[in-house]
Amino acid sequence: MKTTTNTELLHRELTQNTLAYLYESLETIRHEIQTEYTYNIDENGFLTKEARERILQLEQQERDAKKNIKVLEMQRDGFSPAKNIPSYTPDIEDNEFDFVRLLDQLEEERRTELALKEIQEARDRSQSIEKDYELTR
Repeated sequence: MKTTTNTELLHRELTQNTLAYLYESLETIRHEIQTEYTYNIDENGFLTKEARERILQLEQQERDAKKNIKVLEMQRDGFSPAKNIPSYTPDIEDNEFDFVRLLDQLEEERRTELALKEIQEARDRSQSIEKDYELTR
């Protein structure tokens, strides 16, 4: 039976407290975003420039909080993000990750096409050499 040290208990408690704080912060951020959408509207019924900028900042804070929560939950569940990086499925709003993944996929497809083209050229040369050999017999 494994015994839990005081340090491990303190670490667990700190993680739980930090998670609770982050969850609360996330709710506060969401409330602030809703407030911006509700109250900061110009005479034409559109968001003010300041509100749009503030919403962008709040949405970035929301994404950061979600990422921090994910890391802490992984640590709490026994994963070390530095050692055991699970497959990460990005949120739809995480366009930068999707863009990098798409670029990697396109690069891989380009390499595959080049390799297939080289194989076909090698086959063509081989057939040409075989024809030349047959003609010289």
